[in-house]
Amino acid sequence: MFNHTDIKWVKNILRDGGDGWAYEDATFDEPFDLQWSSKKRGSVLKAPAGDIMLLFQKPTYINGRRNYHVMLTHLVAPIDNVLRTYNNPGFEFGRKVLLIAKPDPIFAIPNLGYFNFFLPNRGPTNPFHNLVSSEGLDENGTQLRVWNLFAGHLNPTLVWNSEYQVIPNPISGVEEGDKKVVEHIKSETAQRNAGIVKLAKELAYQSGNGRILCECCDFDFIPTYGTHGAGFIECHHKIPIASGGRRITEIGDLAMVCSNCHRMLHRKKNDGNYFTVEQLRETIKNNRIIV
Repeated sequence: MFNHTDIKWVKNILRDGGDGWAYEDATFDEPFDLQWSSKKRGSVLKAPAGDIMLLFQKPTYINGRRNYHVMLTHLVAPIDNVLRTYNNPGFEFGRKVLLIAKPDPIFAIPNLGYFNFFLPNRGPTNPFHNLVSSEGLDENGTQLRVWNLFAGHLNPTLVWNSEYQVIPNPISGVEEGDKKVVEHIKSETAQRNAGIVKLAKELAYQSGNGRILCECCDFDFIPTYGTHGAGFIECHHKIPIASGGRRITEIGDLAMVCSNCHRMLHRKKNDGNYFTVEQLRETIKNNRIIV
């Protein structure tokens, strides 16, 4: 569900002053810790969760031979908006990131005149437009160039579409019935961070081996809707955004639910409170008729 337009940041990485490969051991199996220089703490949370970051490096030697090229080595996406600290002098701050792509071998994508890395070659998180195309491409064209370079090295456990389409709000037409429920969901949808929602769905798809079940009722869209339902699910904020206030949202704060359960989660009970995901799941379990 990612594509080239999700590449929105670029960052230089370094290991042992250029004598080694930074994050060479990163795998697709689980997120890893991406660290920043202690002097760049203010840059760590610059990229929202779910945005893709291009990582590049220039090791001094490759296989014993002097290297003169910048290497494009990773595409990663932060999995949350949490600043993490490490007992690593000089590199004390970082984030958990999901590996989107990595060439094999790691030196398989050299910069052969495609890009000018002068502006982003400073260590902090740079907006992607700081990566200048030597071919005169605009930002979209430069994103596509990077994407195509990594095309043969993408994470095989994720879903790749030529175009990413945001799942539409299921509320449409004339607003009738429980208008408060409609407005509640619309408010949450309008204020959510699309990046972390998209990433949460990707991780759920990955952990479910290609299936995403509703966390409340276990509904699976594929048996009912076939391939049309593949990858479809709605994302529920366990702490409603509509309740107001700014907050850090992590993957664990989001639940994958079907459309029906999402509406029930946003409908008040008789006591004026909302169901939690766990409470609704238990209610469904108790009310199912066993045949």
